[in-house]
Amino acid sequence: MTARDILSTYYVSIPRVQLLYVLGFSVAATTYFVVFQKRTERASLRGLLTYMFPGQLYTGTSSRIDIWNYFLNLAFIGPIVALTGSLILGESVRAFLVAHFGDEPVRLQLTWLVVAVQSAAVYLSGELGSYVWHYMTHRIPVLWHFHRAHHSAEALTPFTRSRFHPLDEVLSVATRALFGAAGTGCMLYATGTQLSPTTTAIVALIMSFWTIVSPLFHSHIPISFGPLNYLLLAPVMHQLHHSAEPRHRDKNLGGTILIYDWLFGTLYVPKSGEHYRLGLNETEIGENNPYKCLRDIYVRPLRDLWKSVASRRAFKEGPKNWS
Repeated sequence: MTARDILSTYYVSIPRVQLLYVLGFSVAATTYFVVFQKRTERASLRGLLTYMFPGQLYTGTSSRIDIWNYFLNLAFIGPIVALTGSLILGESVRAFLVAHFGDEPVRLQLTWLVVAVQSAAVYLSGELGSYVWHYMTHRIPVLWHFHRAHHSAEALTPFTRSRFHPLDEVLSVATRALFGAAGTGCMLYATGTQLSPTTTAIVALIMSFWTIVSPLFHSHIPISFGPLNYLLLAPVMHQLHHSAEPRHRDKNLGGTILIYDWLFGTLYVPKSGEHYRLGLNETEIGENNPYKCLRDIYVRPLRDLWKSVASRRAFKEGPKNWS
């Protein structure tokens, strides 16, 4: 697939992906409003719209930055990400292993077992890549300079999903692609199989589900999955990840599942009714928020990195107080 094909596919898919975003947010918000919100008067369309899009939430400085950045990402940053994510494919890794170590006999015969193993390998290896990159951005100062812009949001709306420095987003997708390709390629080689079209369809279906749910991760709607919060990234789990409170730092780093958070000790399940502020930390909040305009999202990380490198502290100090 050429770069032109990738870009063409990306732009053609924009309306469908955005439709999934709107559909997922609308259905979930409506359900939560009708079922869980206790109201003294009958629910109305006006009340629903006010709950879904509270004016104070969407007109604040943080939200205005996110809205502008969202469309900027959609038009320009997205194509770069699409190209990066398509550079490495699992079949290429398998071909490399076959070329250097010889072909392996088919070890899996049952079709359903082949599809199950392949789907698990593709999905879990990609999710491991997401977790590893997210963990590194919180622990390695150089990477934190770029990722902290995302955590400067003090109001969560679906537009906050795009509150990333372009370099952070590109490297995130590239890391997921690298882990996904490595895991998929090794699995194909070890089982002596080729990637099944059914596997591709299943993984696409899973990712479509998360595409529908993802707008709720950055929203004010506290939807929980109950006991499944220990395994799946419910909206309340990622909303807590944006907390400014010390007890919530570096928690719930998974992209769509929390298996790796549970394995590596970064899981935090919020208590019922637990409240917290959103933002970088206790000091860089409100008027002290260093990201006050769209330009800061793009320029400040580079400026802060230069200052750290110039003072020879980039690899000596951790992200103290998330700063």
